[in-house]
Amino acid sequence: MKKLLILLLLSPFAYADMDRICSISLKNTYATALYVEAQIRKQNCERNNVLELIVPVENEYTRESLLMFSNQFCRFDRNRSIERMTLSCILYSTRARKYL
Repeated sequence: MKKLLILLLLSPFAYADMDRICSISLKNTYATALYVEAQIRKQNCERNNVLELIVPVENEYTRESLLMFSNQFCRFDRNRSIERMTLSCILYSTRARKYL
């Protein structure tokens, strides 16, 4: 009973704002993690928002480059999808992960 009461008291703090979509268009062909970070800050995106990276058709991005952005910004305990030239996932952090 005590555990149930504690869970009920803590449940309002378990809220995650996954109702916002943070949509970023990669307009130039040389967009890097720094560019994506700047766009995330500009749009006031937060952790657990849905991140959507869109690549216009004329750019030379590949599925592998979208996978790289996914590795740097997305959560791995949630679904992520790369369909054609669009990446959709849950934002892990407003800053990119670092390579070892």
